[in-house]
Amino acid sequence: MSASSMPSSLTIALEQIAAEASWEHNLEHCLQALRRGAQAGAHIVVLPEACMRPFGTDLQDLPSNLDSEWQKALQGCAEDLGIVAIVGIFRRKGASFTNTLLVTGQDLLATYDKRHLYDAFGYEESRLITRGKDCLLLSLGSFCLGFALCYDLRFPEHFLTLALHGANVLIVAADWGLGPGKLEQWRLLTRARALDCTAYLVACGQAKNPQIPAFGLGHSLCVAPNGEIIDELGEAEGELVVQLDLACVRKVREHVPVLTLNQKLRAEVPRVQTVFGRKH
Repeated sequence: MSASSMPSSLTIALEQIAAEASWEHNLEHCLQALRRGAQAGAHIVVLPEACMRPFGTDLQDLPSNLDSEWQKALQGCAEDLGIVAIVGIFRRKGASFTNTLLVTGQDLLATYDKRHLYDAFGYEESRLITRGKDCLLLSLGSFCLGFALCYDLRFPEHFLTLALHGANVLIVAADWGLGPGKLEQWRLLTRARALDCTAYLVACGQAKNPQIPAFGLGHSLCVAPNGEIIDELGEAEGELVVQLDLACVRKVREHVPVLTLNQKLRAEVPRVQTVFGRKH
């Protein structure tokens, strides 16, 4: 699927799987999911964050060369299937790891390391994970994909940076934490980021796994550039196949040109005024 052969619409399969503690099982599960997505006619198959081993489990005993083994296996499978695979893995970096989104297949090999680490709700991702510093865009003909991982969703600037550099489709892989209000926050944040950027947003989350009670919200979804949820899965493992049309992006951006205004305003440094009222 070269850039010149890209169709005017893009078919993406979100494969909502539940990773387990066994990386061997998880790798085979991922390969099966890629095959399933390709069989569904997808150009791009997206898997969740932390497919190698889910959050809430120990990473330290992962073999030192496991990231390269996964990379080779996923890349080879994607090449054979003629798709682009997007899979959340961990890469060892000395005594720590990076939380990485691997983008591979069709002569592509790129990575995005999570920039905003999940130090919230009593969890401390930065204890084991080294944060990334760079954003990633993938150009496929008229489509431009920008990437994010889970907690990045709470930081609008990350997504605006992607959109202002050309992204019209935002890809999010997640292993969203469970708890009161977390599903509502997931839906709110995905819709808000799509609206901020007037872009499609597709988000693939880990499915519910009773053995990992703190993570695995599921509810992978696709959001239109106007903020409407096009389709959404439940909490169990499943597949969501969506077709994206750039005509929808162009129409929304014509009616609501927030990106154009945002680009202009970035050249300004606003003056902040503080006023003080009477104490009561």
